Amino acid sequence: MSLLYENLYRKIDTNQLVEARLSYATDNIEVNLFETKTRAFDFALKFNDLSFISMIKGKKVMHFDNDEFEFLPEESLILDKYDKMLIDFPEADIDNPTQCMALIISPDEILNTLNLLNEKHQKLDKSEWKLDGSHNNKIENDIFLQNDIKKIISIASSDRNHKSVLSKLATQQLIINLMQTKFRNQILKSTYSDSNNQLFLAVDYIRKNIDTLMSIDEVASVAYMSKQTF
Repeated sequence: MSLLYENLYRKIDTNQLVEARLSYATDNIEVNLFETKTRAFDFALKFNDLSFISMIKGKKVMHFDNDEFEFLPEESLILDKYDKMLIDFPEADIDNPTQCMALIISPDEILNTLNLLNEKHQKLDKSEWKLDGSHNNKIENDIFLQNDIKKIISIASSDRNHKSVLSKLATQQLIINLMQTKFRNQILKSTYSDSNNQLFLAVDYIRKNIDTLMSIDEVASVAYMSKQTF
């Protein structure tokens, strides 16, 4: 765990064992750090706005209506407002707490960022960028999302000058990286559902030869595509 998280979690109320919360806010976001230090089940939680939640340490089991799944470190979810969840903490204890972060972003900030993306950076399929909640699609945090999360927490928990301006810029960056990650995952999912897809051949080749230096021409030829088309 990073030094940032260690220092912040020392400030959490040690008397509350289940989902003790430490919160920070700026003009456009609210950052919530949660910690559970005992096994617990069916803990109910919901947020009043769209939320981005990310696991930091330990394991949760998430329940949404008829859907349930494990939630592990470096995984994230985007949830719609009022999306009720029941949470189990099957392994949490004093020496092995479960920790996570919930980021609430103002609707105006989300709308402004999406408008900017739709105006300046259209998707390849020409559809509009949207940030919708869906507990059915976990996001694996790549290095960019991990850095964005730490940056936002660092800014929100600081006493820096112009904190609201800095958090606005960091939040825009997070939203953009989230959009790119979700879109990439959708492409890969659709690609791997059809083994006859040309991109399937390319992605499959790259993954099987991930330690090998390869050129665009080489990968394009595997997919039976020209370099320009690829």
